[in-house]
Amino acid sequence: MIPYLFTIVSPEKLKDMFHTFEAIIGLPIQIIDENGILLGSETPVCPYCQIFKRYLKNGETCEKIHLSVFPLIGKNVLLGSILVGPFLMTPPDSIMISDIEKHYDIPTSDLLELYDEAQNIKVIAPSMVNQISKLLYYMF
Repeated sequence: MIPYLFTIVSPEKLKDMFHTFEAIIGLPIQIIDENGILLGSETPVCPYCQIFKRYLKNGETCEKIHLSVFPLIGKNVLLGSILVGPFLMTPPDSIMISDIEKHYDIPTSDLLELYDEAQNIKVIAPSMVNQISKLLYYMF
């Protein structure tokens, strides 16, 4: 079955929008349909996310966790969501990893690896995050 979003905008047009956004902002973007299924992304999964995905709880997926990040709504119907990133608004620290440890059963060695990989995630000032959000709103 074709995702409802593709009845409004073609996959090719959406892909072009992805490329433009990524080129200007420097952050990967993904579109998730109304059921939490990833519709497509040109960007490979970052090493941080690869590690984290191994420890998701039963029934969880990154797409479902992020389903409400930036909802795409048309005529009061949820068409899907946009996931941008990963990015951080402050440099990573041990508190961030400690918070993850509280919610997920991750061995210490992998928590340390998550911390190391978090150093490679782009940090964006909160004011810029607001501007990116506005840009997404204007685009979609």
